Amino acid sequence: MRPAGRTRGRTTTRTTGRTTTSAAAEHDRPVVLRSTVGVVATALAVVVALGLVLQALLAGRADTVLAAGPWLLAGVWVMVLFLARPHVALDRDGARVVTVLRRHHLPWGAVRDATVRPHVRFQLRDGRRIASWDTSRHDADDSLGAAVTSWIDTHDGEPQTARSRWDTTALAGTAVVVVLCAVSVLA
Repeated sequence: MRPAGRTRGRTTTRTTGRTTTSAAAEHDRPVVLRSTVGVVATALAVVVALGLVLQALLAGRADTVLAAGPWLLAGVWVMVLFLARPHVALDRDGARVVTVLRRHHLPWGAVRDATVRPHVRFQLRDGRRIASWDTSRHDADDSLGAAVTSWIDTHDGEPQTARSRWDTTALAGTAVVVVLCAVSVLA
């Protein structure tokens, strides 16, 4: 039995046995941890940016849209990358961690330990540490931490490798935004 502890005011559970087995059963479907505030803030930014573009178009100021539009898009894209996109998806097979420009696939056999708090930290068997961005998921309770511990214990000893890669969608979107901003400056 691993000791339970408190970290920054939130309990982290490290137990094995019947408690974790029942906790894992509660989480049969994938659990996605994502910042709700980040998604809402990004949605509001999209609405404001579209309103500004629409107002300029209705005023007959297409030149303003062409000059300022890419910069509005850049602001919204930064919010998408930093606030709305980062998340952690947990299921019986492993964890998928999406950060600003990287994607990590972590099968439970590759994970030595995990701590579930407003963000999730994974200690891998190969010595690497993967941390999610703040998911602000305050209902990530002890049962979820117990389920993660159970999934790790179930796959203990299985030789699995964690995979990390650059997120080509995020990189391509960033490149498009940079090109559009450069064109608006040069035009």
